[in-house]
Parts: sequence; C-alpha cells; structure tokens
Amino acid sequence: MNIIDLTTGEQKFKDAIESGRPWGGNPDDYNAAGYSLHHVVEGPTLYVFASHDHRLYAVDRNAGTYRALGGEIKLQGGEDPTAMEIRAAGLVLISPQNFVVVARDGQVKQQVYNPAPQLSGLLRALYRINAVRAGLYGAAASAYGDAFAQVSRTATDSTARRITGQMATAYTQGGAQLAGYSHQAAALASKRFKASLSVPGSVFMLTRAPDGNGNVLLQIDKDSAQPRARVDLGKEREPVYAVDDVAGMLFLRTASGTLVGYRL
Repeated sequence: MNIIDLTTGEQKFKDAIESGRPWGGNPDDYNAAGYSLHHVVEGPTLYVFASHDHRLYAVDRNAGTYRALGGEIKLQGGEDPTAMEIRAAGLVLISPQNFVVVARDGQVKQQVYNPAPQLSGLLRALYRINAVRAGLYGAAASAYGDAFAQVSRTATDSTARRITGQMATAYTQGGAQLAGYSHQAAALASKRFKASLSVPGSVFMLTRAPDGNGNVLLQIDKDSAQPRARVDLGKEREPVYAVDDVAGMLFLRTASGTLVGYRL
C-alpha cells in the first residue's frame, strides 16, 4: 500500500506497506488470506493490517506518513483475518474461528478463539497412513516411469521402444495420480469444518460444544466479544443456514426441504 502524488505520479512512501508475496498466477500456490491487506478509515487515519507480518499500521492521510502500532498480532489455529471493522471498543479482526479486538494503539484488548470441529481421531489417523502410503507408491511409480522412459529413448527396436514408452507413460500417470491422492488424504487428515458468517452486530462461528459432544453455532457479539446465543447442531459439521439480522432469527436446514427458525 502506498500514496501516489497526483501531480508527479511518484510514490509517497519509500517503503510501502507490503501485502507479501505477489500473485503468481497459480491459485493452488497462493494463500490470498495470508497476503491480504485489510483496512478501515476513521477520520484522517487509515488503519491497515498486513497479514504477512501480522502488524497493524496507522496511515496519516493528510501528512502522508505511516507507523506500525504495537507488536505482532497472531490469530490462533494458523488463521489470517478475513475482515476488519471499526467498533466502539476498537478495531476488530475477524476470521472463521478468531475474533480479536485491538485498541487504536495496536494493543490486543480481547481475543476469542473457538476451534473448528474436525474428523474423529481414528479417521484422521487412517487418512495420514493412506497419505504416506500413497506418497511412497507414487514415488516408486514415478521412478519406474523414468526408468522405462530412459529405456524407450535408447531402444533400437521399434517394438521395444513403443512398449517401453507406453509403460513409461502408464507408470508416470499412475505416480501423478497417487501423488494427488496422497495430497488429498493429507488434507482430509487435517480438515477443519468452518461455517462462519458476519452480520452487522455479531459473527457466527462453528465450533465444538463445550461438553465435547457435538457441534454448535456460536453467536459472538462484536462489541463485547462475548457469546450472545448458540444453536446446537448435534454431529452436523457443515451446516447450511442464514441469519435475518433485522428480525433476529437464524434459519437452519435440518433436512432436505426442512428449515427450522431460531430466535437469537
């Protein structure tokens, strides 16, 4: 982030507030949330949160200067903010499972973290085992593919060259498929189910029930950072719901074609 002089076209800041690694064109290799710049405006001050260094900055829009406020602000669970707001209590950083209230001097006033539900421990262990196994098989298949490709390139007999070329292709493709499965299994082993939603006065988070038996949708008040209401979901990990913030109602799909309304 920088300020541009409209007369000269030059950048005001020698060292801009960086968002992190620039977009490289590959969505699978870019963590947009981890390199984002969230900002809010209050009078002459522009507050900016840079996810890559977890710092809050204050930009004086009149003087064209900026400074870092406070120290590093880290969210739990490896998350980065997805939204930033100004509230009476201070600046609010919101992510699927974190809610952080920061004073205007950069000091954390309140931080709420509600862990997301996960698969059972047994399923996670099985996925991890399968990920390792598929990774090993994939590496072996790729090695065989390289070996057959080398034989195919050096073979003088056309039939042998064709057969070894086909085997090289088959093993290489099989290795790539196993590598893909290994990646998917590893992702499932650490999968966390999220269903956050932000409305004007509160934010909803999907988390485990306090007694550890089932999951709940928790409504967090944006001003007090305290739970305002909760909806028990049982074992549901991916709820489909909508909130009517005007009427103070939450509508939850409990079955195909069935909606249940909860007054918040």
